[in-house]
Amino acid sequence: MDVEMKRLNGLKATSNLVTCYPEAKVIIVTKHTDLQTRLAAGEAGALFLVGKEDLLSLLPLIQDRDG
Repeated sequence: MDVEMKRLNGLKATSNLVTCYPEAKVIIVTKHTDLQTRLAAGEAGALFLVGKEDLLSLLPLIQDRDG
């Protein structure tokens, strides 16, 4: 999921997704890594927020999660 998307804000999309599917696991990948965006991502239900420049850090995050 990205924060900036053409049709729907990624934070709102994340919130909608985890509301409809509580078992969903969302990782936000974005260029917006400031504290405010990180907090908003957590409030929306994202498990992680990763900067696009840190994509390689996703692998251990995904491997460490059950399910």
